[in-house]
Amino acid sequence: MTALSEILGINKLINAVKIGVKTKDNKYTTLDKFLSKIVEQGTTENGSYIKYDNGILINYGKIKFNATTTAWGSFQIYDYKTPVTFPKAFIDDNIVVTAQCNNSVFAFFVGSLGVTKDAITQISVGRGNNASGEVTVVYNAIGRWK
Repeated sequence: MTALSEILGINKLINAVKIGVKTKDNKYTTLDKFLSKIVEQGTTENGSYIKYDNGILINYGKIKFNATTTAWGSFQIYDYKTPVTFPKAFIDDNIVVTAQCNNSVFAFFVGSLGVTKDAITQISVGRGNNASGEVTVVYNAIGRWK
């Protein structure tokens, strides 16, 4: 009896197909050459970070503060202006930061962030009506370390 793999030629196909990426000089290299490896990671009092060998740095953490909103047009806002230093500084301020409020009592939203290569300098949170209470902002910041 002939094995199904022989009939379908799967073994030959597997050996013939090279999964890879075409480089600038029209040669192929394996995909793992383009995947980055973690070179350093850790946690400080300001959050956590991951450094990759391709120069990408990810900082992430939580910021907790008490907020009492004040009227601003049809919204209620609060500006938290105490700088929050990143666990690891970026090489420049070309950073993408995402942030969200995790709060089961008050439905705050993050309105804007002030950011430098070293810190989040301001967080504006808001909501539809006046409120006060503890707010937790979870952030992810992505940029370069080299």
